[in-house]
Amino acid sequence: MQVSDVRTKEDFISFLEQMSREREQGRKGWANAGLADYLDAVARWTENMDQAAQNTGMKLPQNPDWQFIATLFHIGRIYE
Repeated sequence: MQVSDVRTKEDFISFLEQMSREREQGRKGWANAGLADYLDAVARWTENMDQAAQNTGMKLPQNPDWQFIATLFHIGRIYE
């Protein structure tokens, strides 16, 4: 499941379950292996998301939805 597939709470739960399985299986794409590093990356990206959106052309929602929340969780995998 991709971030773009997340539309509902149930989709979000499936997305998180998939992320958990991928992490447990040691799949590549996880720059932040430890929980503390992962959560710090989510926090840092969220803090800087206005600039990140401007740099990438991403449109930030006025009212975050399940897909945006999934984006935050996904970003934590790769943001350093």
